[in-house]
Amino acid sequence: MFSKGGFYNDRVSTQIVNDPLSKIKAVLSTHERLIVWSPGSPDPDFLAGAEVLRQMGRLHNCHIDILGAKPLSLEVNRRLVHDFSIPYRVIRQRDLEGVSGIIVIDYAKATPPAMAVDLPVLLHIDHHQAFIEDKGAENRILDLEVGAVSTLIADWLLQCQEKWCQYILESCATILYYAIQVDTDALLHASPRDRTISDHLRSMVNESWLKKNLKIRLNVFQRERVEWGLERAVNHEGTLLCGLGLLSATERDLIAITSDFLVKRKGIELTAVFALIHTKEHLTLDVSLRSKSKRIDLYDLIQKITDEGGARPFKGAYQINMDYFLPLLESDLLWQIIEESTRFHIISALKPELKQKIWSPISSWLKNLGRFFSPD
Repeated sequence: MFSKGGFYNDRVSTQIVNDPLSKIKAVLSTHERLIVWSPGSPDPDFLAGAEVLRQMGRLHNCHIDILGAKPLSLEVNRRLVHDFSIPYRVIRQRDLEGVSGIIVIDYAKATPPAMAVDLPVLLHIDHHQAFIEDKGAENRILDLEVGAVSTLIADWLLQCQEKWCQYILESCATILYYAIQVDTDALLHASPRDRTISDHLRSMVNESWLKKNLKIRLNVFQRERVEWGLERAVNHEGTLLCGLGLLSATERDLIAITSDFLVKRKGIELTAVFALIHTKEHLTLDVSLRSKSKRIDLYDLIQKITDEGGARPFKGAYQINMDYFLPLLESDLLWQIIEESTRFHIISALKPELKQKIWSPISSWLKNLGRFFSPD
């Protein structure tokens, strides 16, 4: 079933090897303890792929921990972890004892944990546009055509399923199928390979669990936050820019969900939904991009703004570190500046010729703001 994409060894060459499953088995069979790592916000695609790799590790006597930099966001992700006993947790220093390597999946850069920069990234498995200068992984498996990393991992699972017990196989098939559905918007943006793999998985899944969980339900706070953002949203020639204000890390996925929802609106070609995400110690600006057309190069758009992000056809996201502004966390003024600046950067990245036109009213607004704080 393996199609375009393949196995790359960035430190040696960029040759494609047509049997990535053999390479994964070789890595798992030569290490006793590894971690599957998420530098970003863990979503169903990461969680499903990581759990299947963990089960693969057990077959090769390799213990794998599933670790991330951020807590789970949204109830549906917590339910996925609970119902299928996925041992995800935020990384701690003691988790690295005895670990000999890292596997990064579903993230555009092979970024190791800050507390484990000396550990090698043995595998980087992804489906986003790769950063050309990123040489952080010894080996990369990249497929730009699939809509989810879970499609790749499901393919490998199907090739060796006879070795798996029925219970584990059903659990893995269910979470992989669910992740593919979520990442491809119920196969709306699916490749032929996504559809083929989904068809194979469908006969193996837990149907009752899928029926309960495929529809995303927002709680009262989330609905009110989206309504608040829509009241302030700006539609610039088919690009809808919607800020959701300040969100806790546990609500992070609301950004992507809202972007998925808004891009379906008539007359909208691109959505940019953004929010400030805060924890006790950190503050980031998270932006989720969705488009209706492959003609919009989201990777190029993001690269004009920052290198902290990733994209593939129809979907993209980036993050900006805002720790410097933590003392102003509760200030309405901070959000006003962030909201105007984010709109400016996205629109000017789409149409550079509009940069001066967009900046003029923002500049005037900032001058008025300066007069407000002037001692005179």
